[in-house]
Parts: sequence; C-alpha cells; structure tokens
Amino acid sequence: MWKPIETTLDLPAEYTFESNTLDFKGAPTDSSLEMGKDVAAFANARGGTVLVGAYGGDRLEHYNPMTAETAKSIAAAFDRAVADRCAPAPLFSVQLIARDEGFVVAVNVQPFPGQVVGVRVLSKDNMERDSGYFFPVRVGTHTKEITPEQLPMFIDAKVRRVSILLKAAIGKDAVLFDSFDLNSHSGALAHL
Repeated sequence: MWKPIETTLDLPAEYTFESNTLDFKGAPTDSSLEMGKDVAAFANARGGTVLVGAYGGDRLEHYNPMTAETAKSIAAAFDRAVADRCAPAPLFSVQLIARDEGFVVAVNVQPFPGQVVGVRVLSKDNMERDSGYFFPVRVGTHTKEITPEQLPMFIDAKVRRVSILLKAAIGKDAVLFDSFDLNSHSGALAHL
C-alpha cells in the first residue's frame, strides 16, 4: 500500500526504482499541464508521490536538493496547477523535505475513489486537442490516458473504492472475500 513521503526518513534510498506509486522528477517543470497530469494520474490510480529533486529516470541515481526558495516555488506551482487544471480537485499535500543542505519536494496524492479526475487542456498547450479534458492514470511506471472503453470502471464510486482496497491488499496478505456485498460494504474476510 502506498505511504506518503513526509520526512527525510521516508525518502527512498538511491537505486530505488519508480513504481505505480512513485515518480521521480530530477528537475522541476514549468508546465502546469504536466504537474496537473501527474497529480491526476495518481489520484485516478492508487495514490502516489511525485518526488522533485530525485534524478535518475526510472531508477533513483541521486538527490539534487534545491534551495528553500526554489522548493517553495515548486510547491506553490503544484498548488496552482491542481487548482487551475484538475477537476474535481484531488486531495494532495506538498512536503518540503530536508536533504543534504537543501530540500526535495514530495507531492503526495491520495487516491480519489469518488470519481475520475480530469485535466483541463488549453489551446496554448499545443496538444492534439484544442481544449477540453483528458483523464490520466498511473499504470506501472508510466502515465496513460484513460480510454472511453475504460471510463465506465472509474464512474461507479463503490467499484472504485473496492478496486483501490483490493490493489492495496495485493502483495501484502492474500485476502479472500466471501459473499461481499457492494451495496452494504460488508462481507466476511479471511486472511491467508
């Protein structure tokens, strides 16, 4: 299950690989579209952390801490990007984490089971569309766009909640559901 990165002790060790809940960004982007897309992709999946100041692509090679001023401006940019680009606004927090005489920025995004989070595209974004919304989701170590065929799975909040809980259980303990009732959210659980 995803755990937010909130302190220096929570930071992943060097040579840690990206995952479906962890995204490394070596340098900050100035694109509000990219920031909104990254946050929405985690919100539409299991939640996760965008870690700015962590270099290496798919595998963390080293941290490149930034000044407090730069870290604060990145935090403010993520706040603005989510406010301007994401609908509905997902639940997230930004932590400035001390590292090697500087700071890295952890953007912790909660899963959003209520509905799918869209990202607003503006005509100035130079994408294939003029304007409107698209719906990203984190799949493995990549962000993919939710297709129209996949969208119904994201619409039913009860099904999304169960899906998020099941994904969190995989890899921890095997869980069997016996006569689980989606309407009452009750059922017998057995841990293997």
